[in-house]
Amino acid sequence: MADTADLTEILTQVLRQAPQWIRLDLASKEAPRRERAEDALAAMIANAIAETRTITVKVHRQH
Repeated sequence: MADTADLTEILTQVLRQAPQWIRLDLASKEAPRRERAEDALAAMIANAIAETRTITVKVHRQH
C-alpha cells in the first residue's frame, strides 16, 4: 500500500484533473447530482490508486 505522501500526491493529481461537471455537481444542492459526482470521483481515485499499485508491482518485479 502506498504511504501517506504517495496517497496525497495521487489525490491531488485526481482532483486537479477532475472534470468541471464533477466540481459543479459536488457543490449541487440536488442530492442525486452530488451522489453521481461523488461516485465518479471515488472511481477516479480508486483507478489512480490501482494504476499506481500496478506500476509499483512492475517496477519491483524488474529488480
